[in-house]
Amino acid sequence: MPLRYPRQFASGVGRPVIELPFAGDCAPLILLTDNGERIEEARRFLPVTASVRWHGQRDAEDTMKVRWAERLGDAKWVVGVACGNESDGADGVLLLVNIKVSERTFRVASGWGMKRAQDAQEADGVKAEDTVIPNTDFQNLRKQYQEPFDKLDGRFMVSPYDELAKADRTRRTVLKEASPIVFPGVITHIPGASPYGGR
Repeated sequence: MPLRYPRQFASGVGRPVIELPFAGDCAPLILLTDNGERIEEARRFLPVTASVRWHGQRDAEDTMKVRWAERLGDAKWVVGVACGNESDGADGVLLLVNIKVSERTFRVASGWGMKRAQDAQEADGVKAEDTVIPNTDFQNLRKQYQEPFDKLDGRFMVSPYDELAKADRTRRTVLKEASPIVFPGVITHIPGASPYGGR
């Protein structure tokens, strides 16, 4: 059952995801840029939208139509998200390898983002349903997504889920109002009927 939560998240987050071995109550996932998306754009929103989706999934149903909150009881997560940028030498780059031992293959990831994400979720003062990001990643967020965050320590910023979800809803509402749906006028010639057989 615990593996189904991250797998359902991965299948619904709307982008490629690499799953690493699930370790106890820790679900390490690597979110990749979507087809044609640049990392510079993804890092402006993805730490917030992915965290909101992870925490919000708790109120949704699993694939067997049972609410996750019922399955999980009081269990909740902290989300640590890290990407980095050129100034810290990371810029979203990770080393990912598959190591084969006997008959088993283990996927392992290493790099600034992996270590900082782990440090973030384990930082002092973090509570269940918090999202914690390094200062570098905070600086890369859109201004609207920075507002719910507070300083945690000299390395990280933290926000509770409900504040992040509110900022995400506000941003989506603004986008809907600013981007009306436009249907282009497409005119195409539709050929007349022809007899069976193409004559």
